Amino acid sequence: RCLTLNSGVGCHYNFINCAVAKARHKFFYAKFIGTQYCVGCANGLDALIWIFRAYKELGRLQPGDEILVPANTFIATILAITENDLRPVLIEPDPETLQIDETLIEQAITPRTKAVMIVHYFGYPCDMDRIMEIANRHNLYVIEDVSHAHGSVYKGKKVGNFGHIAAMSMMSGKAWLALIPGRLVKNLIQIPVDTVLHFCL
Repeated sequence: RCLTLNSGVGCHYNFINCAVAKARHKFFYAKFIGTQYCVGCANGLDALIWIFRAYKELGRLQPGDEILVPANTFIATILAITENDLRPVLIEPDPETLQIDETLIEQAITPRTKAVMIVHYFGYPCDMDRIMEIANRHNLYVIEDVSHAHGSVYKGKKVGNFGHIAAMSMMSGKAWLALIPGRLVKNLIQIPVDTVLHFCL
């Protein structure tokens, strides 16, 4: 149930033991989050790039398509979009929560809008009920960036379980650290696992 990917980074002296440890970590993380799959990658940026590239490979995104994204986010969130020839559309945060203002999402939707990327900031989850309701009504993909909210719970369920797919960073500045500091998790088989792995190998 857990996909394993071994890049070999940091494993020069004990490759097999390190590979086993990373495989166990991915299995544990998928179980912790509550998703069916977890794929390791170099960093959170790579995880996001692979998500958009997989959607493009499947023909679900085309160059120039718009991705709604919070304005108060790290540059990697935007780079993953532009790296795939997609257009980021910045949505201002709610001044009370500092999360993406879900009341502004619908106003920003155009015929070219295909997805919304949610960044759960400061350990606090976004209003996923409202966001998923808007996304479902407009047939948008929802990508969660969980880098700043590992283990955060929204209505009894950990973030990373609400959208179609989620990515997270585990580098030194995050609440959850790992040897290979990127993860991509999913439940719904909307992006076939083989398609995601194509970009990992």
